[in-house]
Order: sequence, then C-alpha cells, then structure tokens
Amino acid sequence: MSSDQDKSETEKAIDVLQRKVKKLYEYRDFYLLKRPLEDALKKDDDVKKELLDTLKSFDELEGKAQAEDKSKFFYLKGRALNVTQDHDPEAEKLLSKAIKLNSNLLEAWNELGFCMWKRGDSLGAKKCFLKNPKDKVALRSLAIVLRQQPSANQEERVKIIEESLVKATESVELDPSDGLSWVVLGNSYLVSFFSILQSPKKMKQALAAYLQAEKDVIAQVDPDLYYNKGIALQYQEEYLPALEAFSKAAALDPTWNLPKEKERKLIMYLETAQQLVTTQGKQRPKKLHSMLKVCLHAQLTTPFQKMVFFKKPNKIPSLL
Repeated sequence: MSSDQDKSETEKAIDVLQRKVKKLYEYRDFYLLKRPLEDALKKDDDVKKELLDTLKSFDELEGKAQAEDKSKFFYLKGRALNVTQDHDPEAEKLLSKAIKLNSNLLEAWNELGFCMWKRGDSLGAKKCFLKNPKDKVALRSLAIVLRQQPSANQEERVKIIEESLVKATESVELDPSDGLSWVVLGNSYLVSFFSILQSPKKMKQALAAYLQAEKDVIAQVDPDLYYNKGIALQYQEEYLPALEAFSKAAALDPTWNLPKEKERKLIMYLETAQQLVTTQGKQRPKKLHSMLKVCLHAQLTTPFQKMVFFKKPNKIPSLL
C-alpha cells in the first residue's frame, strides 16, 4: 500500500478533499511553469480533465465528509467547480448552501464573489468580498469589481477609482510577496492615470508594481500582467518592450485576441512612422525646408510652454 493511500485512510474525509482541491488549483496555477508556452492552448481542457478526476473523490467521500462538516464539503466542491474561467451555476449553488449553513466561512464568501463576478454581477460580487475585509484575495478582488461599478458622474467615478486603489494597496500590504496583488495594484494605478490625472508619478507606480509582480512565479504566467504592462510601456513610447509584453500575453492565453490586436496595431503604427521618416513625410524638398525653417524660428507662446515632459526613469522606484 502506498504512503498516499495510508495517509488517505488516516485523514478525515474533509481533509482529503481539501488537499485534492489544493492540488487542483496548483495544477492550474503552475501549468505553464512546468510546460512550454506552446501548451497554453491545451490548458483549459487539461484543467477540466483534472477537475473531473477531483470530483470523483467528492463522489467517493461525500457521505463521510458531509457527516464531518457539511458546510465545508459544499464550499470545497463549489471551489473545485469554480476552477475554470467560465461561470458554473452548480458552483454558485453549492457555495450559497455553504454560506447558509455557516455564514462565518469567509473562504466561501470569496468563492461566491468570484462566481457572481463571472456571471457579470459585480454588485453581488462586491457584497461578498466586503464580508472579508482583512483578506488579501478579497481586497484585490474588491479593487477589480469597484472599477466595474457604474457611476452617475465624473466625481463619483473618481471616488470609485480612488477607493479601488486603496483596496489594492491594502492587499499588497497584507502580503508584499503576492504577485497577483501587485498586478491588481498596477492596474489600479493605470486606471487612475488614464481616468483621473495623467501624472508621471502614477505611471511610474504602475510600472513599478508590474515589476514587483514579475518576481512571483504565479504572476509570471498571468496574461493580464503583460497586457497591461504593454499598455503602460506603449504610452511611455517604449515600443520594443511593449511589443514583447503583448506577445507574451498572447502566448500565455492564445484564446484572448486583445493582446494580438494591440500588437498588430502597434506594429502598423511603427511601420507607418518609419515610412514617413524615410520619405520625409512625402513632402517636396522646398516645402520641407520651409516647414523646418518655421519650426526653428517659432516662439512657443502657447500653453504647451507650461507642460512638463518626462523621460523614462533609468530605474523604476520600488513601492515596497
């Protein structure tokens, strides 16, 4: 008899199932860390196969596990079903049962929040995440759903974005080593930059957060990290790193078309710019000389005089 079998016979059924669910999520999260990027297209199907194998254990141990802790059994099975990207109605039903039996089961509130978010119910998800205000996962998830919350006017929108940034910051403070929290913080700074004030400091903070995120192996295979990093780098006119980031995002999730489209459009823009430089804007020499002469002797008397332009920093400051 193997040591795993010995362990399974001495463990409580609920502990066996908890271990199985943990293994399922590790399989999903570490999938591309143990395989070539070319396998990314197979990830969803392979995770579903692993889920089916995990569910067999729930069928085998259902009676014993429910006798030990019915609410936790419902939670664990709901969490297992929630491992895929798609909304699973059965997962939401089981998690709701778990909470009804034990409203203090904070992990179940988080999972139910994920279910509702997948279903498109951001307000319902927000209520779930608010149940767990001292948990890093709940806080960073709250930061995301807050940004999706509708607003009546720009003033209200600003308040929502600022609150989202606060929650993302709190999540990082609880565990500075969690790369996924850094991704959400970087995204929060990026949204703040584009929606409230295009402050150079905010852009630097976004890039600094993405840099911190890349130190975590789980975040290293998160396509959202590289897509949003690409957006920031493109704005900074760091085109080669931006293209690399979009390409990495597309490779990590081949079913996601947005990074591919961003990469394609940026390449087209750069090719057009290169062509215009090469052909001198397709202007006749006399016309080009006249334009250059005007530019060289022009006096800047417009509001642009007061604008502060900044170059990319040699080193992005740490937010830790």
